[in-house]
Amino acid sequence: MAGKLSTNGISILASIGVGISMTILYFIDAISLFAAIVLALILSTALNYLILGKEAFKSKYQITKKK
Repeated sequence: MAGKLSTNGISILASIGVGISMTILYFIDAISLFAAIVLALILSTALNYLILGKEAFKSKYQITKKK
């Protein structure tokens, strides 16, 4: 299946895109370094949740209920 991108691949590309966007905003002095790091973490995690869905997100970040 050449040319097909899995949801994991899409989530990785989304995270890279967020990182590049925050780097550009930092270097044009639009935001501080701290704000760029925090926004990148928040947006990357949110995009992973949206792209992967609830169950895949929980398994990727190993979020399980303790019994």
